[in-house]
Amino acid sequence: MTYPDGQPIKQNKDEWLKENPIYQDTFRCEKVFCPDFSLSHLHFHEFVEISIVAEGSGVLCAWNKVLQCRKGNVCIINADVPHGYFREKGEEPFIVRSLLFDVGDWFTGELSAPASPRYCYGVFDEDILTAHVSLKSRSLENVERIYQMLESEIQEKNPEWKDVVKSHLTVLLITMGRYLEESRSLCPVQPKDRMLVSSAMRTVTEHYSDRNLTLEKIADSLFVSKSHLSKLFHRDTGGHFHEYLRSVRLNQACRLLKETQLTNEQIVYECGMKDLPSFYRLFKSQFSMTPSQYRAETQNKAAYLPWKPMESMCQSLPLHVE
Repeated sequence: MTYPDGQPIKQNKDEWLKENPIYQDTFRCEKVFCPDFSLSHLHFHEFVEISIVAEGSGVLCAWNKVLQCRKGNVCIINADVPHGYFREKGEEPFIVRSLLFDVGDWFTGELSAPASPRYCYGVFDEDILTAHVSLKSRSLENVERIYQMLESEIQEKNPEWKDVVKSHLTVLLITMGRYLEESRSLCPVQPKDRMLVSSAMRTVTEHYSDRNLTLEKIADSLFVSKSHLSKLFHRDTGGHFHEYLRSVRLNQACRLLKETQLTNEQIVYECGMKDLPSFYRLFKSQFSMTPSQYRAETQNKAAYLPWKPMESMCQSLPLHVE
């Protein structure tokens, strides 16, 4: 049996880059990929991510696309692209090394303008939101060497370390651009359209508790028609807005059932659900159990888990877990 886990993750710059203007992490991807995942199971952030698969193989989900990845693959993910790394069922967890930064903190002019062909030294063009590079052994060594120099500067913070980081980051982006023989567009949409869809998704993650939240209301706030936003959402994500909103609310309800002692009535209110009977029907049809049964299962299971330190952000991604 599979269970929902947690809530949608939106990674804000003020949280992840509060102490440093660049963030480095190495993590094990533990979550198991489920073919019927929805966008509400992915996370997105306000900065660029460069991720290197260091060991093993797995799956990268970006928007509604699925990409197989293995050691030597580098994925450069633009801001506001819903994505996540997962291991395949029956396979071992794999290792990913990531680098997160806001382009505007390090570059100026056309290098920091998303609509410019020179944005991030040409790694992205106006139609590419996610660039994928498959490196040979020697090329991977070159990229990892630059990455290790960045990691050392970020950790040690020697005098003028930011100038050195900018230099290494420049070399890394230029190097990736040279290795990028064939850019793969996971989401062939225009930046303006992508921004509208991303804005709608952000609104849902921030205001899902508002039971009056509708696509029409969001479209009005973005100064577009409801029908236009609906078409963009379906075209660019492969799903419908009402399904995404429902999934976000259900994921949040699962988190509250698991982590709190709120009553079902309170959870209905906190998650913007219509009423208690419809919440019961929807929950049971989605997860084949009642909210009370889910709470008993997950809280009893959590009570016997050994203590462990906070896991990396990839391990905390919400998805169906075996």
